[in-house]
Amino acid sequence: MLALQKKINIFLILISSWAFFNPSFGIANELKLSESLVVQLMEIWQSGDDKKLIAIAQTDMVYHDVPNNHHFKGIEESRSYIKHVHNWASDIKIEITKVHHYEQAALAEWTMTGIQSRPIKNRIAIATNNQFTLKGATLIEIENGKIIRAADYIDVLGFVIQLGAEVKLPGGKIISHQKTKE
Repeated sequence: MLALQKKINIFLILISSWAFFNPSFGIANELKLSESLVVQLMEIWQSGDDKKLIAIAQTDMVYHDVPNNHHFKGIEESRSYIKHVHNWASDIKIEITKVHHYEQAALAEWTMTGIQSRPIKNRIAIATNNQFTLKGATLIEIENGKIIRAADYIDVLGFVIQLGAEVKLPGGKIISHQKTKE
């Protein structure tokens, strides 16, 4: 009887190990899913094909634009967030520089480049035609195999300075795309 129990225990250990390391089972599969979802999201941002968001996100997802303190609730508002960039920018390219992935979440660090070729609604009334480089990170949370929450953390100050904005600091210094002025 003891020999049979020992064989059963060994069998269970082998099956558990196989399931853990097999790409179609367990944690390994969840990690690949989270990485895949964040990469697909970045590809959607680059292409502007916001309809593809439907395949990778929950219909009740929330997309948080952190620097502008705006929450886009639901898939349609989240799609509009992606579309708005393609309304003012052209030649958009996104390079993912690092992906951190976990069981139910992933984080992509990225650099976006493009040209501000049309006005930015409610922000910049003209097309500067300036090239820009925008660094950021996107965090996603996953539920039932799809994105339930996404959040963008981006360098808005660096971005608007590239488009011609100036920032006056306390004490009189001005930061601009050209140089820092006294």
